Amino acid sequence: PTDTVGGGAGRTGRGGIPRIVVGSAKGVATSLFGNERTAAPPTSKPKAKFFLKNVRWLVMDEVDRLLNVKKSRSEKRFKRHEKPAAVLASSVARQTLGRAQIVAASATVGRPLRRELARVLGLTPGECPPVVRPAAAETMNVAEG
Repeated sequence: PTDTVGGGAGRTGRGGIPRIVVGSAKGVATSLFGNERTAAPPTSKPKAKFFLKNVRWLVMDEVDRLLNVKKSRSEKRFKRHEKPAAVLASSVARQTLGRAQIVAASATVGRPLRRELARVLGLTPGECPPVVRPAAAETMNVAEG
């Protein structure tokens, strides 16, 4: 997967921006930023920046497995490379200046996951996004958001 923004097959919206991009975080990140193992070149920097600035929604499922979440207080935290989902989410948050809506779904939402997600998005722990539980989701008006 290369050149996510290029004029490939598929429907595009305004200005040639893809309406929907479906893929793993690793696949999309590799397409945008490149990878030393991929023979094909990544999307050019201006096109990748243009793509990231125009993201309106980023939906991540099983986010607890996509980020480096500390399992317990006693777990030592070594400096690790960011996982592709973290790189993609932080790039979208930075490039859209917080205008993009990021939906992070997980069956196991706890304080460590919320803190890691806030860190990735460049928020303080006090600005941690709210958790929507299934009972609340049923009564929530989708048009309000």
